Amino acid sequence: MKKIILDEVTKGQAKEYANNDAEINGYAFGSPKWQEAYKEFISHALSAMTVGRNPRGTRYKVYTTLYPEAFGANGFAGKCSENYKKVTGKEMPMIAAEGRILSTVMNLVKMFEAGIMETKNTTNTDKQGKISNAEMSELQFPTKDDTKTEDEYQAEVKDVLENWLVRDIISNCVMEGLTPLFTLTKNDVQKIMAQIKIEADVNKIQEVIKKAREELIRELRKNVMKSQGEMRYIDWVL
Repeated sequence: MKKIILDEVTKGQAKEYANNDAEINGYAFGSPKWQEAYKEFISHALSAMTVGRNPRGTRYKVYTTLYPEAFGANGFAGKCSENYKKVTGKEMPMIAAEGRILSTVMNLVKMFEAGIMETKNTTNTDKQGKISNAEMSELQFPTKDDTKTEDEYQAEVKDVLENWLVRDIISNCVMEGLTPLFTLTKNDVQKIMAQIKIEADVNKIQEVIKKAREELIRELRKNVMKSQGEMRYIDWVL
């Protein structure tokens, strides 16, 4: 078999994909599962040269199906991927764009889990292979051992399941909160810009820009709050 030499861009995208998968599914970076995800992306990268498959497949189908405005060729990821090279000169395959969205979502989710829910969502080790229950995150199913009764083990498993359901709730909150970004168009931005009058004194450009930007941010916040009000996520759900 002919040896395939991967370029640095593809290697970086594979690593980003594996890191994101590890964050979502709660296993350690560099672990066998991480290696599997890394190889999965590489396999996709090679096959996509001819068939264009998405390696996330059924694993993230619930997201790609429920949020077409964010994922897929017609969503935010697809549109960004299509235009990215024209602007930057660099490739950003749609899978990489989707990975950036999921990574952003998971960064916020994990911050909420640890900072608000007080859930341990990282492992205590970077070693590969099997780790002890004490080193696991609270989103990893414990290994059954002789030190615990069946009831104690089942209770721990239930706690992990509940933590995953909590993660789903937080993830939904973040995704719904990002919907205005996913549905915002270039034309929308241009319409807003058309309402802004720019008066710049070239001799005081930094001062004028700072003042104008602060005023714009305050005005945008005020107008959004008029529509959104004090509505909170729990009011949408319950």
